[in-house]
Amino acid sequence: MSEAEKKISPPTNFALDFWFPEEMTAVELALTLRNSSSEFYKDIFKVLLAVDSGEKVNKLVFISKPGAIKRHNEPASKAIKNWLKKKYEIETEIIELK
Repeated sequence: MSEAEKKISPPTNFALDFWFPEEMTAVELALTLRNSSSEFYKDIFKVLLAVDSGEKVNKLVFISKPGAIKRHNEPASKAIKNWLKKKYEIETEIIELK
């Protein structure tokens, strides 16, 4: 069963927008992901906190406005996504709203 606003780190009060435990998937509504100062880094950090708290996460899905995929195919974002996959076995996916 999915859960909205899943609290993942009591000391920080951070929460994932949506959590699908059966799929081990976190979903973040990150509408400004296309901007240089976006939720990208904070949302990745929230997922790492969830892992640190004992949750098994193998996918992080961002839902954003058009332009986010292009923005995060740049070298810095690609390096972070590759590191997340290599170090924590967490895939990332960006879905753009139409």
